[in-house]
Amino acid sequence: MANRGELTKEVQEIAQERLGRDITLQELRLIPYVQFVMVNEQVVSRHKMTPDGYVILDKWEKEKLISLNGPCVEISKLFWDFVCEVLYWAYVKYEYYPLK
Repeated sequence: MANRGELTKEVQEIAQERLGRDITLQELRLIPYVQFVMVNEQVVSRHKMTPDGYVILDKWEKEKLISLNGPCVEISKLFWDFVCEVLYWAYVKYEYYPLK
């Protein structure tokens, strides 16, 4: 059984299907914050990000998954769908229990 926020085979399969590559544990850890930012102020707070987080954001921007304009973030529909699906499987349904 997986633990909450674990980089599982299922999460990597989603990454391969949606992004064409595996993701790192650091990327997985940043995804909940990106989702929070996008449904709220759409601004990245320097106080809540590590230097490694900015490296990941730069990587995602180069992959055209997000767009950065200073602290403001825009997200592609493809990446938004990926974020939501990964959040579900890694943080919500991580124990893979059947719905009743």
